Parts: sequence; C-alpha cells; structure tokens
Amino acid sequence: MSMDRRTFFVATGLGATAVTLLPAGTASATVGMSPEEEGLLLRQARDYLALRADQLTNAPSLFTRLSDGLQIDRESEARIHDDIEVIKATREDHRSVDGGNASTDISVSLVEVRIDGDRLVATVEENTKLYYQNPEPDEPECEEYWLRHDFTFLQGPSGWVMLESMPEFAGGALLPSTQAMIDTGAAPAEPEVVAEAEAPLPEVAPELENGVGPKGLSKANKKKVVNYAQKYVRKYNKSYRSYKADCTNFVSQAMRAGGWKYKGSGVGARRWNHVWYYGPAAKATSYTWAGAENWGTFARIKSKRTRKIKMSSLAPGDILQAAWKKGNPKDHSMIVVKTGKRSEKYLNYHTPSTKEKKLSRVKKESPGADWYPHRT
Repeated sequence: MSMDRRTFFVATGLGATAVTLLPAGTASATVGMSPEEEGLLLRQARDYLALRADQLTNAPSLFTRLSDGLQIDRESEARIHDDIEVIKATREDHRSVDGGNASTDISVSLVEVRIDGDRLVATVEENTKLYYQNPEPDEPECEEYWLRHDFTFLQGPSGWVMLESMPEFAGGALLPSTQAMIDTGAAPAEPEVVAEAEAPLPEVAPELENGVGPKGLSKANKKKVVNYAQKYVRKYNKSYRSYKADCTNFVSQAMRAGGWKYKGSGVGARRWNHVWYYGPAAKATSYTWAGAENWGTFARIKSKRTRKIKMSSLAPGDILQAAWKKGNPKDHSMIVVKTGKRSEKYLNYHTPSTKEKKLSRVKKESPGADWYPHRT
C-alpha cells in the first residue's frame, strides 16, 4: 500500500529545508522531525513569545520583529497588536507597584509536532523568567513560569507562516503577565461545587499531632509546605494525579506534606465538604482535595484547620485563594513561599506552573477579585 507524502519548506538564512510529513491521509498524526527542523520551528515560537515578554520591559516593535524573520499572517498580526496594548498596560502596572521588570529570559522546548489537515501544529513549552528590578539579596530575582502553547503553521512561499498560538490553561487560571487577561470562567471543580449531603459527617476537630494543632501548623511543618511547593512547582509529583485545573490539587499535596491528615475515604463521601482525602482513583478522591471552593470550605469552616487573617499577615506556608469576580465561587489557590521588603509576598502555584510571583502584582492584575487568605 502506497502512502502519500507532503513536503513543506522552512526558510533559513541560507535557503530552505525540506520537511516531509507522513501520513497525509490522517486528519491528525504525530510526526518526527530532525533536530534542524525542530530548531527552525522553535525559533519562530521563541521569537513570538519573546515579542510578548519584551513588552514588559523596553521592547522592539512588532514591525522590527517581523522584519527580523518572524512570519505571521495578517489576522494574527492584528490580534497580536491588540494583545500587546494590554501587555503594555500591565508593564505600567508593574512599574507603579515595584519598578517593573529589568529584563526577560525565554526558552522553549518542543513537546510534539502533528499534522492537522493541511496545517502543522507544534506543541511548545515556554519557560519564561521576568527579572525584578533591584531585588534584595535574600529576595527572589525573578518570577518564573512554564506554559504550553499550540502553534499552528501554514506553509508560505518562503517558509512557515504562524496562523495562531493558543496557550494551554484551564478555567480559573491565573494567566502570566505576558498573556492578555481574559475571562476564563470558573475553575472546573472536578471537583465541583456541590451541596452538602443530607446526612453530613460530624465536624472535624483540629488536629493535635504531627505538628498540626489548634493554632495551626508548627513552624517546622510550614517549612515542609514551602519545601514541597518549591520542589514540585515545575516537576509534578508522580505519586499524585494531575488535573487540568491543578492549583488546589497542588495545595492539598503541600498541606499533606506539611502534616494534614486525611479525613474520610471512599466513593460515597467524596462530595461532602467535611472530608478531605486522596484516593487511588478520581472517583475515590474528595472534592475538597482539588476543588478550590470545596477546599476553602473544608479548611476554614468544616475542619477549622485554617483561619482567616489579613492579607498583610500572610507568611510562608500559608494559603491564598481568589475568586476572580466578586461574589463568585473561588477559582484559584496559591502557596506563600517567601516574604520580602514592603510586606511583599511571593507565591507558587499550578495552572500554570508559576514560581515566586509577587502578590502585589497579582492584586494589581486582578482588581475585581475576592481574596481568601488562610493561616495554616
């Protein structure tokens, strides 16, 4: 049986490189590429992502980037212009809060390349560092995040033309500053927000062992929470499942590492907000484990393992939750990992994986949010 071939050409500084993709008759198929071919696609992706990130400092214009070889179709170019205006406004917000960003550093890695009809789709993981202005010696030097994108390319007369870049994030995500902030909706709670069962479990008493007492976690156990948040912010712990909206799953893992004990088990109790546990399957894991609203209800109201404090009192090992629209259920959960000058707090979280982002920036970028600080 013969197989059709389609050959595309990627423009380089010295000419063009042929890229043969098989099979042509498949609607969507993963394909292999040579290191040179991968490098050409990655250069396009990195140039595009650098264009966005550089708007947070002093950036070259889009025209300059296009003349340097970044090929984008006209419709995409118009969308990028709109996004850039939003990112520039974020840049000014950062400058008003803390002086802004000194520089950026962007790297990319290729996850997968596939054919989708007559187009090529490259899944790329972005790793970006946004360096803070004049950090103190004991403060983080940058915010760092990891985010996957699907880049769609169409063959043009002189190489790949980028039609679209779609970042991968779930509803309720806290988007990086390089992405135009949009309404992503409430975080799916697969965990979901549900009513209490008709026959609720008794209230959970505060834990009195393993460093968890009526006043919360011990100093040593809060350090364990921070250590976990630093270790697994990027490289997920394979002992746990991951969720599309993974922020509260990450928080629960960290609290477990810090001494919280499971309460309850099994399939039948998982919908109740009195319980908190991780099971061998999603259907045997409580909604309070990975649902932001459910976790908040369990932690502060049902179990009293956390208590309400002022935002300014947040310390390493504490948890901050947010509802991006006032009056809505909680969307997002974050772990405080460090404090800095002028009462600054630094946050680690998943969705997307983000390390040491300043709370002052999160607040500035989310003016309509409700905040739920937890003393653990």
